[in-house]
Amino acid sequence: MTMTTMILQRIKDVLFQELSFRVIAYIAVAFGALLVLGAAWDQYRGITLEPHMRGYIHDRVSRDADPERFRGAMEAHWFIAFGILGAGMILRSIIRGVDRSDPLSSEFSGNKALDEWGEALKEEEERQRHKTP
Repeated sequence: MTMTTMILQRIKDVLFQELSFRVIAYIAVAFGALLVLGAAWDQYRGITLEPHMRGYIHDRVSRDADPERFRGAMEAHWFIAFGILGAGMILRSIIRGVDRSDPLSSEFSGNKALDEWGEALKEEEERQRHKTP
């Protein structure tokens, strides 16, 4: 395996990982938004399916027939929907932050600490040049 092939393989691996995290973030945001819309629709209709953690059997719950169970079911729907939406948004913001701090990224915004360090290094070189032996 030549050096060029290894470099190209590494670039492909990095791009695939970056794109996969972006895709996961966007899927989570889209799925969370759909869940929020679904929960809003159920809240408006007054009928929802009660989620169970232990099985696949869902009971249909009506706001008029059993308000307490309906409220509990809707709380679970809202919690899950906003949790997935929030996780997708947090993942997307982390990816954007990494892009801004990566010097090889097209979205690189610079780093104040690096700029200050570079200026301090130039000043030190100037002082060393003008110092008399």
